[in-house]
Amino acid sequence: MTSASASPAASSAASPFAGAGICVIAGLSLPPGRKGPVFEQDTWDFGHVIGLPAYMKQRSRRLEFAGICNPAWRTTAKEYCAALLAPGHEHVRELPRAYRSPRTLQTCSLKLGELTRWLNWLTAHGVTSLGQVTDWHCEAYTAGRCEKHDSDGNVIATYSNGEKVKVASIALASFSNPDGLSKEGGNLYSATTTSGGAQTGVSGPQHGKIFTNSLEQSNVDLGTEFVNMITVERGYQANSKVITTVDQMMQSLINLKQ
Repeated sequence: MTSASASPAASSAASPFAGAGICVIAGLSLPPGRKGPVFEQDTWDFGHVIGLPAYMKQRSRRLEFAGICNPAWRTTAKEYCAALLAPGHEHVRELPRAYRSPRTLQTCSLKLGELTRWLNWLTAHGVTSLGQVTDWHCEAYTAGRCEKHDSDGNVIATYSNGEKVKVASIALASFSNPDGLSKEGGNLYSATTTSGGAQTGVSGPQHGKIFTNSLEQSNVDLGTEFVNMITVERGYQANSKVITTVDQMMQSLINLKQ
């Protein structure tokens, strides 16, 4: 594998995967005439791959590397994802700690998201090659990822030296008519002309408060749910009796005919 470097000379040309079709080395099938992503591309689009699960979200069918600032680190991330998808590749088989079975695209997408944050963090701290990474970098990044937020929506990172730093703020959105939002499934909603546009801001009287270390109580009315369940059960029993009665009548008619 290549090592990341800040030198402009570093490029994917030095990679053992240079020029490789990702679907080819990963054994993914494509419709006739379709071409899959190539290693050098910053977006690997697997949307046309045959046999992907229907439940798989569109964002998991694409691997985006453009978010990695350092081009050399970007090549490293591509090599990592290629190794996850194609553990049987000749340059992956010789690695002692490499995966021996291919990872799914969804797994690769999740790993790439964390890897992007890690590599950009290294870039921000002046680390430009794998040889420069120390235990301190790993501990500091891990501690920084253990983020908490306060009631004002400020994200607080605690580093290994005990320093606490406000690194971001959680944005909230409110709508003039929340009942007009369109349900998209998976607890997701989208704005409509009825709901009005999103008005974003931080925690406060206008957009609401953020409660930390709290567990939301169930908003399901158990009494109503039990009544509905009993009603459905009774309806099922009634339908079963109707079917049984009709079956008995048909049997009686057959007997009379005989």
